[in-house]
Amino acid sequence: MLTKQRPYINWKIVFISIIIIAILACAFYILQSYREIVASKLPNEEKVEKLILQETDIVAIDDITEFQEIDTIYIATGKNEKKEPLIAFIKEKSEDSKQYIKQYKQEELQSTEALVNEWESECTSCTLKKTNYAMIDKNPLLEITYEDEHNRYVFVYYSLEDGSVFEQMKLNRKYQ
Repeated sequence: MLTKQRPYINWKIVFISIIIIAILACAFYILQSYREIVASKLPNEEKVEKLILQETDIVAIDDITEFQEIDTIYIATGKNEKKEPLIAFIKEKSEDSKQYIKQYKQEELQSTEALVNEWESECTSCTLKKTNYAMIDKNPLLEITYEDEHNRYVFVYYSLEDGSVFEQMKLNRKYQ
């Protein structure tokens, strides 16, 4: 009498294969998420670059950043045909407001380094987090973000036109 043998399954190989497939699926998901996040960082980058090159004297763009006021404001730094450094502020057109473009030669404005040095001399026990250009109510500003001696997160906006403090916000941490 012939007995039918059941096929032998090596469970180690099956288990290892499932783990490898799961690791590959996770890696693929992480990679796709990263690409999506990077692509969404500046969603209209090509449109903004084209607008900057058409509407301002900038011919070589160094950097484009985004500042959120009521509307989105794009801030571009670059150089004109004479290789002079420029900074341009572009507010997108929205349903409630018109498009606004303002450009400055960087020599006309307060130096970022000078404003940061002034801040450092006033706040010696503070920890600088970052600096960015900003624009509030059509005023070109330098945003300095730092942590002060009382462990508060502080945003201070210096006018790029005269170096005065335009606005300051101090945030207290509820939980530490």
